[in-house]
Amino acid sequence: MVATVTLTIGEREDVRAFMRRMFREGLPHDRRDVAMTWTSADFASQSREQMLFGFWGAEVPGSGAWDAMFVGAFVSKADLGFEVGHAEPILREGLAARQHGDIDRCVCLGDDLLEALDTAPRIEQHTAHAYRWRPMFRSHATLPGRLSLDWAERVRAGWIGQLAGAAFGGPFEGCSGQAIEKLYGSVNRYVGRPDTLNDDCVYELLALDVLETVGRSASPADFGVMWKDRLEFAWSAEWIALENLKEGITAPRSGWRRNPMHDWVGAQMRGMVFGLVAPGWPLEAARLAQLEASVSHVGSGIDAGVFSAVLTSYAFVHENVRDIVRASVALFSGTDSEFSAVIRSCLDVCTRTTDGDVARIELLARFEERYWIHSFPNIAAVLVALWFGEGDFTRSMAIIAKCGLDSDCNGGLVGTILGVMNASVPSWWANPLEGRLDTYVASIGTVAIETVVHQTVQVGEALRFSAR
Repeated sequence: MVATVTLTIGEREDVRAFMRRMFREGLPHDRRDVAMTWTSADFASQSREQMLFGFWGAEVPGSGAWDAMFVGAFVSKADLGFEVGHAEPILREGLAARQHGDIDRCVCLGDDLLEALDTAPRIEQHTAHAYRWRPMFRSHATLPGRLSLDWAERVRAGWIGQLAGAAFGGPFEGCSGQAIEKLYGSVNRYVGRPDTLNDDCVYELLALDVLETVGRSASPADFGVMWKDRLEFAWSAEWIALENLKEGITAPRSGWRRNPMHDWVGAQMRGMVFGLVAPGWPLEAARLAQLEASVSHVGSGIDAGVFSAVLTSYAFVHENVRDIVRASVALFSGTDSEFSAVIRSCLDVCTRTTDGDVARIELLARFEERYWIHSFPNIAAVLVALWFGEGDFTRSMAIIAKCGLDSDCNGGLVGTILGVMNASVPSWWANPLEGRLDTYVASIGTVAIETVVHQTVQVGEALRFSAR
């Protein structure tokens, strides 16, 4: 789906200011009247040329808000501490070519921009370089204690919660909380018929297949091979990784080569499956998530995937959502990565106020210079929703809507955690899903949620058995 682009960067407008304006002015379609029409064929039919054209400007599938992926890539590379000024003329020219519908020029300039960002010189004194990132979980972790009898029921509720949260957030994806409220008012229910087709949970299903086949000895290369063999479509950082994999570049190099999007939310949106197969076993969940995330991400992007896995794993053993958050943040306390600093600061803001709106506004303002798909503002939204939703599924989803941003990914993560912790999802969220998960991968197609639950439990049991 290609948008009619009405936003162009001003001649004297700063790129970052344009990015903020683009996000602020993005308005969702009213999904109460116009159903989502995204189908599996739309994913499979995207050529490389169409993808690069869309990166210069396209509608966000769920919401219909206009977005330009390459603007975010440019800003994100600068945020990593690199001098990107030489790439700005390419960016401006590409946006103009998109405005005129010049596909051939957009494709050429897209490749030029990726190359320019990849070769951008490092700014040695930039604050981003004050942080140090290194893989946290290298060795096999100690096996946890005996699982409770309701493990399978919690896994089921986790999957249902994930699909419900993602379907809820889909119509708002890429919009600000203000734009969502302007159209819908205060939202705490589906605004239309929930749709489970997206580009998020597919990676989790592929990860389950890897773990079922290879087990705990799985490597980044194993996950990468699964992507290369079975994925026809990917977006943002995952698209770059898939391009690399198809060129014969193996993981984890596939995650960082020519990839200015590697700190984005992609690994965060799919890390939950590793918590589901390692319940109450957060170090193992983290280790597995780190391996898989490296296929498409680096640094903070990997940490975000690990954090999702850890939150999910702790949800099996804590009865209070704030305890889940505290324990998960504490697991990162011994690191000096930028992501660790971000989640500690988010927890600090949440703990020093009793007003969720105050915390939300402060944190979203703190990260407003980041692209809306970046992991930092989105993990802030997740933590605010968990902390002030206090374990209530509906209340937490209402906060997700108030935050906006990558709302389907954020809703999916929050929904998984609350489903697991509560061992259930309210019927008005669960029943409309009709027990099915739609995917765009031909070898998977539409699958029953119960089938996914069964595979998840079997994989988890095999992982525990192999660790004895």
